Amino acid sequence: MDNYFLYITIIDLLILTLMCIMALRNELMEGKQKYGFIISFMLIGLISIAEVVTVVADGAALQFRWVNILFNYLGFALTPLVPLMFGASIGNFKQRVKLSLFTILTYDLFLAVSIPFGLVFYVDANNVYSRGPLFNIYLIIYLIGIVYLFLVTFRMATKYQNRNHMLLYALLIFLVIGTTVQIINPSVHVTWLCVTMLSVIYYAYCNELWHQVDGLTGLLSHQSYISKTSVLNTDMTLVMFDVDDFKHVNDTYGHLIGDKCLICVAECIWEVYGKHGFCYRIGGDEFCVLLWDAHNIGMMNSEFCSRIEVKREKVKELPFVSVGYAPFHKGDSINTVKDEADKQMYAFKQQRKADKTTGQ
Repeated sequence: MDNYFLYITIIDLLILTLMCIMALRNELMEGKQKYGFIISFMLIGLISIAEVVTVVADGAALQFRWVNILFNYLGFALTPLVPLMFGASIGNFKQRVKLSLFTILTYDLFLAVSIPFGLVFYVDANNVYSRGPLFNIYLIIYLIGIVYLFLVTFRMATKYQNRNHMLLYALLIFLVIGTTVQIINPSVHVTWLCVTMLSVIYYAYCNELWHQVDGLTGLLSHQSYISKTSVLNTDMTLVMFDVDDFKHVNDTYGHLIGDKCLICVAECIWEVYGKHGFCYRIGGDEFCVLLWDAHNIGMMNSEFCSRIEVKREKVKELPFVSVGYAPFHKGDSINTVKDEADKQMYAFKQQRKADKTTGQ
């Protein structure tokens, strides 16, 4: 065996071990996310070890033929689980995970049954490995897993308002290139080196998304708002939201109900404005949106108020929400624009209270 390949595998295992430790100590992650990443890193490590064993066992003494068969099977069987576990760790897609897991288990069963016939891979009487006539089935299942992971990640990035999808495309292309090289030339063992590198980048990418999101509402955080507005150099419209008498809700019904109300408001903001701008929670009961498309802002504000009314039918404690907005032009101070939007928002609030007093 090429010592270079052995050294690369050892480095891979060290990196994967460090990644497991980092994931275990990551306080941004929920339990499902944390252990999903750890299992994914462990699977990559196990498959990398299996590949080393197959390289050592291939062409060795005949008593090692069963080792060659077993570890080739492990490599082929576990590979599709890697993108599935990554996908399961970042999204709440239980039904899809069940369907994907059923597909992979069916494939693994087929793979086990096919071993004596050498359909996917074959280890001959001289203990030499070769691809079988149905090797493409493995490639198809692997490709399905990659596509699944890409779609789940794309959906997560959209949910967390990360509209720079170029990194996702670059990661996918890099993985396809690394896999293609080894398919064309099996003696070049680079696939799992590529996967290890990509898993580190992917972990960093997901952490970046989670770091900029408010944990309660799923909207972008106050820190994200500060970062965005500090470098804002294009015309936009700032829309401000304030939950009326929110302190009264917390004092009267408790913080759990208060949190439920904030989540309802955030859902309405995302549903109405999410496709037209960046949505933030910038304070306890303060929200805002930076709109790049404000042509129909009056219609959007009306739809938002209507959605709040619909939510109130299910959550009786949900207060009214006041809305105000002001245009931001390149070179303006965001604080000045925010003050203008706040003035309009409070005028909106006072007008509604006056209407309520007069019975209108």
